[in-house]
Amino acid sequence: MNQSSTEIDVVRGTDDQSTALRGLLIAIALTPMLLLPEPARVVVSLEVTLGAVIVGTVVGAVVSVALDPVEIQPRSDAAAVVATLVAIAVTTVFLWLVIPAEYMGTFVQFVVAFLWGSSVSSVTRHVVRPALSGSGTIVE
Repeated sequence: MNQSSTEIDVVRGTDDQSTALRGLLIAIALTPMLLLPEPARVVVSLEVTLGAVIVGTVVGAVVSVALDPVEIQPRSDAAAVVATLVAIAVTTVFLWLVIPAEYMGTFVQFVVAFLWGSSVSSVTRHVVRPALSGSGTIVE
């Protein structure tokens, strides 16, 4: 059977759907690993922890929505790997300099909330909303 270009194959999904579900899987897998070390389980204060979680969730959702139309295509895989490693190194050094050691656990809580805010926002936009609006059709 032929399928029009506006129909979505629900069985296979779309690239956006698979990316959103992959992001949710990454959030599920990374949450225990990030919260397992001792500093992540230390609550500095309830206000700071609650603020980190709220800000992390909101920033994650905003970044997910803002970067959704952006498609980064590196010219080569080697360039992408080098750029990623440099970005990780610069970010790590910056965070060591800016965040006091006693707040490092709160930063990890922010990161977990950011991951969940981003992934839930993406899954809501690309998987749940199309399923509820009925834009997907099952291809036989």
